Amino acid sequence: MNIGKIYPIDLNEQTAYLAGVIVGDGHISGATKSKQDKSPDYNITIEVVDLDFLSIVASLIKGVINTKSVVKKTKPRIGKQQGYYFQFRNKSFYHFLTHDLNIPAGKKCFYVEIPTKILSSLELQRHFLAGLFDTDGGIRGSRFYFGK
Repeated sequence: MNIGKIYPIDLNEQTAYLAGVIVGDGHISGATKSKQDKSPDYNITIEVVDLDFLSIVASLIKGVINTKSVVKKTKPRIGKQQGYYFQFRNKSFYHFLTHDLNIPAGKKCFYVEIPTKILSSLELQRHFLAGLFDTDGGIRGSRFYFGK
């Protein structure tokens, strides 16, 4: 069994932005590896329709962790735009998101709050909200909004 070491990931403007992106259009797996192996599946996925944006996000992630993952197309869905996803597994980044920032794994729609550590700095708040806005934000008329 490979226990694997958890390497610390610094909370900085880049990782705060990535946390915002993952809260907006990402998913942190709450599953286990298999029925027999109950250890966590350290899977993190980001899915968007903007390929250029996702390519930039993927390169930011690769600047934080070592991964060979690549951006892929989602399966076509009737009535939906072509989507793209970036899926990677990294124990350290998973731990950073779920333990250091307390972002819940699994279904997050009713449980996500701005992480307390993000609130410690105005710059971290700005970058986290930028990531969230870039994925789940928009402008309707003269108002900003988050969500669908």
